[in-house]
Amino acid sequence: MLKKYLFIFMISLLVLQCELPTPIDILPPVPVLVYPYEGAVISKDIKVRVEASDNKKIKKVWAYLDGEFLGETSSQPYLIDLVITDSEKKDGLSHVIQIAASDENDNIGYSAITRFTIAETDDIIPPSITILNPQPGQTVEDTVKVIALAQDERSISDVEFFVDGVKLSGVTATPNQTDPKSRTYFVMWATSEFEDSTNHTLYAKATDGGNNTSISPVVTVSVFPTKDTTPPAGIITYPLGGQVVFGTVNVTIEATDDAAVSKVELYVDGENIATDSATPFQFSWDTAPYADDGTHSIYAKVYDQSGNNSTTALTTITVSSGTSDDVTAPSVLVLYPTTGRTVSGTVSIGADARDNVGVTKVEYFIDGALEGTTTSATNGTWFYNWNSTAKADTNTHTIYLKAYDAAGNIGTSALTTVTVVAP
Repeated sequence: MLKKYLFIFMISLLVLQCELPTPIDILPPVPVLVYPYEGAVISKDIKVRVEASDNKKIKKVWAYLDGEFLGETSSQPYLIDLVITDSEKKDGLSHVIQIAASDENDNIGYSAITRFTIAETDDIIPPSITILNPQPGQTVEDTVKVIALAQDERSISDVEFFVDGVKLSGVTATPNQTDPKSRTYFVMWATSEFEDSTNHTLYAKATDGGNNTSISPVVTVSVFPTKDTTPPAGIITYPLGGQVVFGTVNVTIEATDDAAVSKVELYVDGENIATDSATPFQFSWDTAPYADDGTHSIYAKVYDQSGNNSTTALTTITVSSGTSDDVTAPSVLVLYPTTGRTVSGTVSIGADARDNVGVTKVEYFIDGALEGTTTSATNGTWFYNWNSTAKADTNTHTIYLKAYDAAGNIGTSALTTVTVVAP
């Protein structure tokens, strides 16, 4: 039994290792004559139009007129010249045309024989054409089948459709039509590029076998927007404009959309520093690189799932260089002595020092050197008793003060000049 299984296993390996032969392509192409169609009447030189398909690739297409070679082409669209002007072909009789096509493996396929007439006289009467669908004033959406009826006293050679003056591709004649003088044509119009709820114009152009042309009446339609064109909205709820921040700040954005918000981007001074794709939209912003006691701008861009976006209003804030949101320096003024006075002995220097939070100390400088410090005021006035004896030289000397708050902000007074004499 074991030998039997080993034998089967070895045979399986051999089969797997063998390369299977490549299948031979024996399927011929399928050519179809588009124009002239059965019963058509032509009176001018035309382009014989052919469509051809194959399971691999079309190599070339050629045509026979009344059993004789007419011409060939190897590039799409497959067009072959049929010249009848000033030739014996303008005989008013019926003629036959057949198409052949070959593929890369030289398989050849043939179309059905088509009978048409080459008129003796020129066709000078233009065709008529009317758009049957959609109707004027209609609102359309998605993919619309635009249909036109083209009529001629002989035959229709070609029909083209235009939207806002731009030609649409993929025009097809309705299958199984038997009347060569009255035929319908259609094209599938994808309206996605026109979804703006505004009016758009449709018209069709018909060409007959004598190369006469006519334009249909214009049909005006509106395209209903099926895709989302509404941008989302956003607002920065924290921090507020004018606020002072420091350290790591929790920036919050309120974002809304008629469908769904896909992401929010945060910008500081115009630079995108973070992206959040989930609600609630919050960012931990490290303000250290911006801590210069100066103003900075922040805004957010909000996106929805259709790619629509909007930008919030600009929020301007101040980033503190310290560990407090207090960036306002105290103000300080020398009350006494006033500039120009003569002093001697012990001089009581009085100061008015104020801050939005609170003054923690005042320093007193004489001729630029720190003379003393006080940490409290008396009845709202800061005092320091300066022994001026060492400066009693009847010359002028300078006094200025520095006031500090708890955040480390510093305010400096104006310079006061006094003359010091001996007591």
